[in-house]
Amino acid sequence: MLNRYQKYGFKDANEIVRVALERFQLELEAQDLQESANLYAAIYQQDEELQQLTESALVGWTA
Repeated sequence: MLNRYQKYGFKDANEIVRVALERFQLELEAQDLQESANLYAAIYQQDEELQQLTESALVGWTA
């Protein structure tokens, strides 16, 4: 694949590697963000006081 970099629209093999690494980094960051969201959701589900606090904060904001 690296030898055919021009076929894929890259100026050289280094560019294709750089783009691949950037995409991989973004994917890892997205996975980290999803894991964090899952942890917060699990904590929220177990914390009744936090749920009540959230509900009280929403009063007046919903249509």
